[in-house]
Amino acid sequence: MTYSKKPQSDSQWLTGIPVIASYLGFGKTKTSELIKSEQLKSYRVGKKIMVRKTDVDSFIMFEKPFNKLTRPQKTIVNCESE
Repeated sequence: MTYSKKPQSDSQWLTGIPVIASYLGFGKTKTSELIKSEQLKSYRVGKKIMVRKTDVDSFIMFEKPFNKLTRPQKTIVNCESE
């Protein structure tokens, strides 16, 4: 897991495994596995696990983290996230 500074905006972030799991449409166990295997990029702030919505959307669309997408793919994810 990656450690980060304080998030910019709450609307860009999903906080907690149950919230992330419901957004993905997966169970809590599968979501935890994705985070632990680093297929889904996450941040830990204290005891909270946080994931950016753009990272979840890029995982849903392309099964890749947002930073591994091509420029056209990033444009698609950003348009869908708004």
